[in-house]
Amino acid sequence: MKKLFISFAFVLVFCGFSTRDATAAIRIPYGDYEKIKKVYDLPDDEIYEYEEGKYFDIGVKYTVFQIAWIPLYQKENAELVGYIGNGDTYLALDEEDLAALAVLNDLENWNRYAKLPFWDAWGGKLLVGLILLWIIGGYIYGRNDKEDEEDSENAAA
Repeated sequence: MKKLFISFAFVLVFCGFSTRDATAAIRIPYGDYEKIKKVYDLPDDEIYEYEEGKYFDIGVKYTVFQIAWIPLYQKENAELVGYIGNGDTYLALDEEDLAALAVLNDLENWNRYAKLPFWDAWGGKLLVGLILLWIIGGYIYGRNDKEDEEDSENAAA
């Protein structure tokens, strides 16, 4: 009887603590996210200095729609910007700036750098597709198992 009382008290105490924590739900992030990734490292020269002792590189800026950190589609095309190093700020570069940077760095075409990373371009779509195939396959396979069980029960009867 004493063990039952201690077990019951333990359960009540445990439930008392867990009800307070149960209200704090895990939030799944979703929505549009602007991302900036570094794609080309410029030399640390005074030409590329935007502040005292701070230099910029070339980055690609794009916006994706994500659910639970899985990118589903891109909202905007990728554009080349001046990558500063922190996520929110960048230097806007127009076509003239990019042409001048291409001449200074002996590059013919910046378009090959204006590409999205694989995960943001295709990874999320492939992952969601595999999850859907897994769910559909499980449904079909589970349905076939039930039909096989019913056939074997009818054959035994």
